Amino acid sequence: MDYLFSKKFTFKEFLKFVAQTVISMVFISLYTIIDGIFISNLTSPDALASINIILPIFNVILGFSIMMGTGVYYFPLKVCLFPHLFP
Repeated sequence: MDYLFSKKFTFKEFLKFVAQTVISMVFISLYTIIDGIFISNLTSPDALASINIILPIFNVILGFSIMMGTGVYYFPLKVCLFPHLFP
């Protein structure tokens, strides 16, 4: 029986696994930067400071959510489509 992770991955196969997560994190980072620019230009320095305090907490929650979402995406593949590949 050939397991999915027992073979060597090529760089192209690796990118197929991580591309969605990397692209979503890039857009989230762009959102954070643009939000900081607008808040710093349109409001007081206290508002920007409060954003800088909250954003690390937001990023931890968002990272956990992306991790769980990726796991939920691969779970049906594991159970329904390829049960013989996963022991």
